[in-house]
Amino acid sequence: MDNNHNLVNIVEFKKEDIENKKIISSLMSDSLILEYGNPPNEGYLDELLNYYFGREDTKIFFLLDNNIFAGFIWLIKSEDVVTSKFFTCILYLYVDENFRGKGYSKILMNKAKEYCKSIEITQLRLAVRHNNPVAIDLYNNLGYKTYKHEMLLDI
Repeated sequence: MDNNHNLVNIVEFKKEDIENKKIISSLMSDSLILEYGNPPNEGYLDELLNYYFGREDTKIFFLLDNNIFAGFIWLIKSEDVVTSKFFTCILYLYVDENFRGKGYSKILMNKAKEYCKSIEITQLRLAVRHNNPVAIDLYNNLGYKTYKHEMLLDI
């Protein structure tokens, strides 16, 4: 790594790591509320996050800068319902605003590729909002291509 990244570590999340689980839960809850509005009932987000935390195919990697939490990537092994092939879904990528512009998203995305290779998965997928040009540019620059468009109709 270059000099800007010499004190950067990537650490695998362990289920017993309560402190980092709280950090992720808070970030995910805030993000989900911002994107979708208030949850349908009290405890809904906790149930949702506990479901994903509890899945055997969940893998989360933290990026630490000088032992300070700077970001994470959350991966889930999934199966394509049409082809029956397994792939890894990037459920969430987050870099704290105080650490943006240092290439940490790219480092986390490369960690996801490395992990996939280690479990013999040959495809990474993700969803990104059309109104997030920074993320879209990042993914395009990393070689991702549009796979499909998801559309909705409010009734």
